[in-house]
Amino acid sequence: MLGIVIDITMLKKSKNELNQSMKVLSDQNKRLLNFSYIVSHNLRSHSSNILSLCELINHTKDAEEKEGLIRLLGEVAKLLHNTMEGLNEVAGIQSSVAIPKEALNLRDYIDNCYYVLSDRITLKKIRFINNVAPSVMVSYNRAYLESVLQNVIANAIKFSHPDRVPEISLDFYNTGKEKLLAITDNGIGIDLKKKGKRLFSLFKNFSVDEKSRGIGLYIVKNQVEAMGGNVTVESKPGEGSCFKIFFK
Repeated sequence: MLGIVIDITMLKKSKNELNQSMKVLSDQNKRLLNFSYIVSHNLRSHSSNILSLCELINHTKDAEEKEGLIRLLGEVAKLLHNTMEGLNEVAGIQSSVAIPKEALNLRDYIDNCYYVLSDRITLKKIRFINNVAPSVMVSYNRAYLESVLQNVIANAIKFSHPDRVPEISLDFYNTGKEKLLAITDNGIGIDLKKKGKRLFSLFKNFSVDEKSRGIGLYIVKNQVEAMGGNVTVESKPGEGSCFKIFFK
């Protein structure tokens, strides 16, 4: 009887290395797609605000009001510059396995988000309440934190209720076991029984606005999970919604 012995150790090793390489490539492709959404979505918020401010400046005759608008335009321009720097950092690490994090002041990022979306907030006369303490720090990627906040708050603005004064409040909770940011609004709400399973899916637009592309909440979910956290939503039609962002 003739027997053949084959050492499959190297074969298994090669297979494991191939599987690992495929996983890394898959993660990188997802991150690149995510990055392209960040660029288009976030920069659109800045450009929209800048265009609105320029239009207001051109039509304002009151010198004091015009001066205030010009100062605000300068602040928005600085925020755009900071966003570009953050996106540049993210672009530089797309080929790496780990996404860098750093200690960030959450209240400062919420305030920056307010400035970026100030044209929409002013237009709808929204009461914007930032209850997050100035001392709250979170470990996050700069571009991701900015993107998550902008998308959730922009969503709350878009779906404000037409029959009452719109209100958006932000609260931070640290129970010792978990840290979370709650973004609550009194808008039109969401029917989670009908739309809950598809809420964070790509290109799922629940708005009648034809310009809405249905990618904001998809971006939020992917970025929060990439940071090791998760996002949940509580909502009732006609009453409002509360998005909870959990930090690792």
